[in-house]
Amino acid sequence: MRRRIFVDFEMHPIAREYHEERKIWKDEIIEFGAVMMDNENHELDSFQSYVHPVFMTSFSRKICDLTGIGPEQLSGAPHLQTVLKDFTEWCSRDGLDFTIYAWSDTDLMQVLMEMELKKIPCEGREMNYLLKNWEDFQKMYGEMLGLQRPLSLSDALDYVGLAPKGRLHDALWDARNTAQLFGMTLDPLVYRRTIGVIKEALKPQKAFSTSLGDLFDFSSLLSPKLAV
Repeated sequence: MRRRIFVDFEMHPIAREYHEERKIWKDEIIEFGAVMMDNENHELDSFQSYVHPVFMTSFSRKICDLTGIGPEQLSGAPHLQTVLKDFTEWCSRDGLDFTIYAWSDTDLMQVLMEMELKKIPCEGREMNYLLKNWEDFQKMYGEMLGLQRPLSLSDALDYVGLAPKGRLHDALWDARNTAQLFGMTLDPLVYRRTIGVIKEALKPQKAFSTSLGDLFDFSSLLSPKLAV
């Protein structure tokens, strides 16, 4: 059984005082969330960890309001090297037969650039496998719809009539919502009908003042295991 692992991060800007570090990358991970799914898109397990920031001088109120994360969650959190090690062990505990999915190509770049920034070595067969088996589901989803611009996760869920679970901009719940959206593509009947309706609705000559989720009831297309 090949497992699918959906991952999401929350980030905080690197403080402007760190001039050299910001030349390499502008943000660092403060929360790491993931869900492990089986072939039928049932959740097998979850992974969540806050990450101690290294290049922060003060906590952004904007980030706190957006994510619900504050200094109290980060003060005793492990550093990224430890979290990556724990995550790699969690992913590979049942063998190297998994694929990582994230909503955007920036998540993999975030990991790679932070590893460079923080001098974290890429060691071991498991870590190398993880970084080489990483897919951008946002791009895959856009190609399904023939879109020219990337969609936010919340918009993508709305377009297929799926309500977000939990809190948006929570790493674990965003990972679950990405998995929920992926599940829609696994049922051929649901996929063909849903994508067909969305493509028609997104044609340039069409103009809508409400969301597609409001205009179309997709619940009748969903099998019981996918309905929310």
